[in-house]
Amino acid sequence: MSSKKGGVKGVISVPLTHSVSGRNRISSRICQGVLVSSRMTNTCLPNIGLRSISLKSMTQEEVAPKESYWDKNKRLNRPLKALEYFLTGVVYAGGLIPFLLPSNFPTFLQSLEVAPSLILLFKFGIAFPFAFHSWNGIRHLFWDMGIGLKIREVYSSGSLVVALALVTSVILTVL
Repeated sequence: MSSKKGGVKGVISVPLTHSVSGRNRISSRICQGVLVSSRMTNTCLPNIGLRSISLKSMTQEEVAPKESYWDKNKRLNRPLKALEYFLTGVVYAGGLIPFLLPSNFPTFLQSLEVAPSLILLFKFGIAFPFAFHSWNGIRHLFWDMGIGLKIREVYSSGSLVVALALVTSVILTVL
């Protein structure tokens, strides 16, 4: 915004709502507006402009949702994927606890004296949350790019994530 009517070229002035008269007019002008050379506007400051916002008063009944979050999910038959995602994260974090023990992991497993099939199940329990979070994270990256957001694609990508997580977990278990 350059001043065109006899002002200095390249000066921006954004007035505020108060005004001061008398001797403090210059200091008030500095306080009221932003005076910046055109050289600085392109490099240092964001675009400064005046905008008007219209507000509408609303009653509490208009603002309050007519249906609770849980009722809406039940009506739409939405699965609780967020809860499942959280619980697999908890299981994954819990699966790392043996690595924090004083001895190493193989020593810990030998001290348990359990059947090899239970050890494989335990290893699968550690591997699955890691694999699920990895594949589902990739799925979310695609969503962030706007890919796979149609409802049919969401369901098929969810099935693909579970299948890939199972396959990856089995591979990590037998290593």
